[in-house]
This record gives sequence, C-alpha cells and structure tokens, in this order.
Amino acid sequence: MITEPTFDSVRLTTPRLVLREIEESDTGSLRSYWSDPEVTRYMPNGVVSEKGIRDLVQRALAGRGSKPRRYFRFAVTLKESGALVGDCVCRVTDPESREDLARIIGQAYIGYFLSKASWGKGYATEVGRALLSFGFEQLKLLRIWAWCDTENSASVRVLEKLGLRREAHFRKSVMVQGNWHDCFVYGILRDEWDVAAEV
Repeated sequence: MITEPTFDSVRLTTPRLVLREIEESDTGSLRSYWSDPEVTRYMPNGVVSEKGIRDLVQRALAGRGSKPRRYFRFAVTLKESGALVGDCVCRVTDPESREDLARIIGQAYIGYFLSKASWGKGYATEVGRALLSFGFEQLKLLRIWAWCDTENSASVRVLEKLGLRREAHFRKSVMVQGNWHDCFVYGILRDEWDVAAEV
C-alpha cells in the first residue's frame, strides 16, 4: 500500500539541476521547445500548440492543489542560472481506478522532455534519477515505469542507465503523428533502485 501523496510544493535538486513546480510564467519557455519538431519527434501529437502549452501549465497547477496529489509536473532548471531547459512528470496511478491500464503496469509513470540545446549533457539521466528517488523515497512507491518509442535510442539509453528493465515491446501500439509506432515499456522496483542508486 502506498502513502497517498499530499505535497503542496515539491523541489528536487541534482548536482546541476533544480526540478521545481511549474508556474504560469514558464509558458513561454515551455513553448520554445515544445514547438520544436525535433524535440517532439516521438510524441503522439507532435508539436504542441499554444493552447496545448497553456493546458499543460494549467494541469500542472491543478495537480498541485489536488488531494491526494497524484500529478507532479516539474520545470527542469539549471542550478547556476535558473534557466528552464525542460520539464518532467511523475504521475501516480489512482489505485481505485479500474479503467486505467497503467495501474497494472506500475504505480507511477515518469517522463522527461528537454530542449534540443540541452541534449547530450546527461541532464535526462539526472532528471530520471531525481524522479525515481522522489517516487521511491518520498512517495514510498514499490514500482515505477516508463515508456519510449522503440526508435528513440537516446531515451532507451537513459532508461537502461537508470537501471530500469525492458519488460515489454508493444507492437504498433502508439499513434505518433498519424503513424502507428512500436514502444518499449520499462519498469523498476524499489529494491532494484536501491542497488542502481549505489552504482
């Protein structure tokens, strides 16, 4: 049984990054990379519209006020400058839901999205490590999962570096910008994270 999250405000830090709650003032920064076709290449709807960005921000703000809290969306910022370079999410599944298949796959889903200028610097690994630590240590989860397009080799490398195991290959399961794509599903248990975190 998990401890129901009731956090009003969360701030996570890594060696180079601060993951903080998204604010309305972040809308422009989020738009700068969510409107980049390369950044959204593997996202189901592709480039996110201005309305989509506003909806993302509103959902993040609404998540902060929900009790129990199950939706955490953070701005990824550089510790030194405070510049926003991406965002990330931890969505805890409602254990009472009988319709959400995610509750079978794992207690919480994590995802990360970075501006193109921030690629190749190891930020995604830092973000993933922070989200896993938050999920296992603060939310007291037993199992966390993630998915990625099978063609997204960079995300595959990050998830495997974090210690997640590839547990499924779903064929033609995700509609990505008008075409059916395969996806990998990864999972990790709390006791596996304890080992992975020491590496």
